[in-house]
Amino acid sequence: MIVSSDPSTFVLPEYENTKPITTTTHNFRVGEGRFLSLPTPNVSISIKFGGDLSYNNYLLSHQIKSFRFLEENWDDDGAMKIPVSTIDKSISILKQFNEFNKDIYLASPGPNEEIMLLLKNNRHEIELIVYPNKIKFVKFEDNKFIEQGNFENFELQDYIKWLE
Repeated sequence: MIVSSDPSTFVLPEYENTKPITTTTHNFRVGEGRFLSLPTPNVSISIKFGGDLSYNNYLLSHQIKSFRFLEENWDDDGAMKIPVSTIDKSISILKQFNEFNKDIYLASPGPNEEIMLLLKNNRHEIELIVYPNKIKFVKFEDNKFIEQGNFENFELQDYIKWLE
């Protein structure tokens, strides 16, 4: 069994050219999971872990939580410790995007108490930079800067729509 939120991510070499033939949804006690049925004997299952988090977001949430162990000067260039409030905000944002079935592509700590969350879809990218006292966004299309500003939760659906 291959477990992944993206069936093409963890495919054994002998099954690389196997294509899904049907998609169905099934409810689990821990959340909702999507089944991708493949020709027998290959089966790929995508399961949401940690409540209703997708597998990728579940893994990233733990990565973000691990940033609390970074001490002052963690990059040997004067980086500051990541505050718990920044970690909590980042996980909250991750959960909000997860509700719309959007995975965070990358989470990275920054030197100024921030965490950068990257969302990608084809030609569009949004970087969310989470600071202790604010959240900024930066949009890119085809790797070219489009706009930046303050991230507002009430515009969440607009960010998601722009990614599509």
